[in-house]
Amino acid sequence: MSHKVDERRNLNRLNLHLKVFEQETGARLGLTQNIHCEGMVLMTTKPFINGEAIQVMIELPDDGETKKLTLTAVSCWSVHDKKTLTYNVGFHFCYPSPEIKRFYETLFNGLGM
Repeated sequence: MSHKVDERRNLNRLNLHLKVFEQETGARLGLTQNIHCEGMVLMTTKPFINGEAIQVMIELPDDGETKKLTLTAVSCWSVHDKKTLTYNVGFHFCYPSPEIKRFYETLFNGLGM
Protein backbone atom coordinates (compact mmCIF):
# COMPACT_ATOMS: atom_id res chain seq x y z
CA MET A 1 0.00 0.00 0.00
CA SER A 2 1.36 3.41 -0.87
CA HIS A 3 2.20 6.05 1.72
CA LYS A 4 -0.44 8.36 0.19
CA VAL A 5 -3.19 5.75 0.71
CA ASP A 6 -1.99 5.08 4.27
CA GLU A 7 -2.14 8.80 4.94
CA ARG A 8 -5.74 9.05 3.71
CA ARG A 9 -6.86 6.07 5.83
CA ASN A 10 -5.53 7.87 8.92
CA LEU A 11 -7.88 10.83 8.48
CA ASN A 12 -10.40 11.31 11.27
CA ARG A 13 -13.80 10.27 9.99
CA LEU A 14 -17.14 11.40 11.36
CA ASN A 15 -19.88 8.80 11.51
CA LEU A 16 -22.59 11.28 10.55
CA HIS A 17 -25.70 10.61 8.50
CA LEU A 18 -25.91 13.75 6.36
CA LYS A 19 -28.32 14.18 3.44
CA VAL A 20 -26.64 14.24 0.03
CA PHE A 21 -28.31 15.58 -3.11
CA GLU A 22 -27.40 15.79 -6.78
CA GLN A 23 -26.72 19.49 -7.31
CA GLU A 24 -28.16 19.79 -10.83
CA THR A 25 -31.51 18.07 -10.24
CA GLY A 26 -31.90 18.37 -6.47
CA ALA A 27 -32.59 14.63 -6.32
CA ARG A 28 -31.69 13.02 -3.01
CA LEU A 29 -28.85 10.53 -3.48
CA GLY A 30 -28.71 9.13 0.03
CA LEU A 31 -27.04 9.53 3.42
CA THR A 32 -23.39 9.65 4.36
CA GLN A 33 -22.16 6.75 6.48
CA ASN A 34 -18.95 8.60 7.32
CA ILE A 35 -17.37 11.77 6.04
CA HIS A 36 -14.10 13.70 6.30
CA CYS A 37 -12.50 16.59 4.45
CA GLU A 38 -11.16 14.32 1.67
CA GLY A 39 -14.25 12.21 0.96
CA MET A 40 -17.27 10.26 2.17
CA VAL A 41 -19.04 6.92 2.11
CA LEU A 42 -22.57 7.30 0.76
CA MET A 43 -25.39 4.80 1.28
CA THR A 44 -27.58 5.07 -1.82
CA THR A 45 -29.94 3.11 -4.05
CA LYS A 46 -28.15 4.45 -7.14
CA PRO A 47 -25.20 2.46 -8.52
CA PHE A 48 -22.12 4.49 -9.47
CA ILE A 49 -19.32 3.53 -11.85
CA ASN A 50 -15.79 3.87 -10.46
CA GLY A 51 -14.36 7.18 -11.64
CA GLU A 52 -17.79 8.77 -12.16
CA ALA A 53 -17.77 12.45 -11.17
CA ILE A 54 -20.86 14.15 -9.80
CA GLN A 55 -21.69 17.56 -8.35
CA VAL A 56 -23.17 16.97 -4.90
CA MET A 57 -24.79 19.18 -2.30
CA ILE A 58 -24.36 18.07 1.30
CA GLU A 59 -26.46 19.48 4.12
CA LEU A 60 -24.22 20.29 7.08
CA PRO A 61 -25.55 21.19 10.52
CA ASP A 62 -24.35 24.60 11.67
CA ASP A 63 -25.58 26.00 15.02
CA GLY A 64 -29.17 24.85 14.53
CA GLU A 65 -29.27 25.88 10.88
CA THR A 66 -28.44 23.90 7.75
CA LYS A 67 -25.45 24.91 5.64
CA LYS A 68 -25.40 23.60 2.08
CA LEU A 69 -22.00 22.70 0.70
CA THR A 70 -21.56 21.99 -3.01
CA LEU A 71 -18.54 20.17 -4.38
CA THR A 72 -17.36 17.63 -6.94
CA ALA A 73 -17.12 14.02 -5.78
CA VAL A 74 -15.61 11.11 -7.73
CA SER A 75 -16.64 7.52 -6.97
CA CYS A 76 -13.73 5.27 -6.00
CA TRP A 77 -15.43 2.02 -5.02
CA SER A 78 -18.88 0.53 -4.55
CA VAL A 79 -20.30 -2.41 -2.59
CA HIS A 80 -23.84 -3.68 -3.25
CA ASP A 81 -25.84 -4.87 -0.21
CA LYS A 82 -28.27 -7.42 -1.61
CA LYS A 83 -30.33 -7.55 1.63
CA THR A 84 -31.13 -3.82 1.69
CA LEU A 85 -30.80 -3.28 -2.09
CA THR A 86 -28.48 -0.34 -1.42
CA TYR A 87 -24.92 0.54 -2.36
CA ASN A 88 -22.17 1.85 -0.13
CA VAL A 89 -20.09 4.07 -2.41
CA GLY A 90 -16.76 5.64 -1.52
CA PHE A 91 -16.24 9.13 -2.94
CA HIS A 92 -13.18 11.36 -3.05
CA PHE A 93 -13.76 15.12 -2.97
CA CYS A 94 -11.80 16.57 -5.88
CA TYR A 95 -11.44 20.17 -4.86
CA PRO A 96 -12.35 20.60 -1.21
CA SER A 97 -13.11 24.21 -0.52
CA PRO A 98 -11.58 26.15 2.37
CA GLU A 99 -15.11 26.16 3.80
CA ILE A 100 -15.30 22.39 4.22
CA LYS A 101 -11.78 22.22 5.65
CA ARG A 102 -12.64 24.94 8.21
CA PHE A 103 -15.88 23.14 9.07
CA TYR A 104 -14.09 19.87 9.81
CA GLU A 105 -11.25 21.52 11.69
CA THR A 106 -13.80 23.25 13.91
CA LEU A 107 -15.91 20.11 14.27
CA PHE A 108 -12.94 17.88 15.11
CA ASN A 109 -11.67 20.42 17.65
CA GLY A 110 -15.13 20.49 19.23
CA LEU A 111 -15.16 16.70 19.47
CA GLY A 112 -11.70 16.66 21.04
CA MET A 113 -10.08 14.81 18.13
